[in-house]
Amino acid sequence: MFKKFLLLIFVCLIAFSAFVYYQLIEMDKWLSTPWNKGTEDVVVNIPAGSSVRGALAILIKEKLVKKTPFVRLVGKVGKKVDSVQKGEYVFSSSQSPIEMLQIMSQGKVKQYSFTIPEGFSVKDIALTLEQKGYAKSKDVLALAKDKEFLSSQGLNYLEGYLFPDTYKIPNGYSVRQILTMMIKNYRKNVTPEMIAKAREMGFKESDIPKIASVVEKESGSPKEYVIVSSVIHNRIKKGMMLQMDPTVIYGIKNFNGNLTRKDLRTDHPWNTYTRFGLPATPISNPGLGALKAAVNPAKTKYLYFVSMNNGSHKFTSTLKEHNKAVNKYQVRGHVGP
Repeated sequence: MFKKFLLLIFVCLIAFSAFVYYQLIEMDKWLSTPWNKGTEDVVVNIPAGSSVRGALAILIKEKLVKKTPFVRLVGKVGKKVDSVQKGEYVFSSSQSPIEMLQIMSQGKVKQYSFTIPEGFSVKDIALTLEQKGYAKSKDVLALAKDKEFLSSQGLNYLEGYLFPDTYKIPNGYSVRQILTMMIKNYRKNVTPEMIAKAREMGFKESDIPKIASVVEKESGSPKEYVIVSSVIHNRIKKGMMLQMDPTVIYGIKNFNGNLTRKDLRTDHPWNTYTRFGLPATPISNPGLGALKAAVNPAKTKYLYFVSMNNGSHKFTSTLKEHNKAVNKYQVRGHVGP
């Protein structure tokens, strides 16, 4: 009798083991197999604190994963995924459950992009972020004046340090996170070699974005960056005022597009017609080309330049040559060389 009992237990254990083994195989198959071949993307929001089972329940509700009793086993045995991270994810039913779980475990959330062109000011960037729906313009401008934030970044002002680039961010990124990301990108691109080069020429590290921002605003094309930079360096070396219009415009509140003689005579910290040296702060956020040109000016004797009305400038070394160019291109309206 006892032997029959032992045999029965043995048979039951074998049967149970076979059942568990079968279940594991089926679970593995379910985890690794997409529900269907659909490719339509579905945005899924995973709340903070969600468990693996909770995330799977959301995927089932969104019809991305087929309902199955194996949900309870996932995360405990087989292809284990310990946790998932909160955020927005983009999935399609052509992905398997394990692929989706691994993506959520790694926190590969949906990314939103925005592009900041070279030469944009902080105000321009604030407006761009608001138009994209990523931040309110007033919040960006408020943080730009926030001493605690600026101090945390090692800055006295924000202008010049928001590096122009295409950025990707997850939904819900704060203004502080966005601006910090852009500042880090600036510091990544302005190398120790560039800083050392500036110091060799007698400039401070903070002068690099100041020079570059003027280069960015004054150049007709990237080809002119190093030439415009040479004019700035040459005028400073000679003790001349820079006398560059974009610096004046930067200091005019609500500029209407018409720069007058009165504007040129009205003193403010950015007016290089009334003050010697560089403007008080950068006047834009320059790109890498202008930043490199700021510390690598072309070797020229140019002290002046004037627009040739074709997107480029006529560079000259003497006031006589400059006045002649002004008469040709600005007074008479000649176009091109």
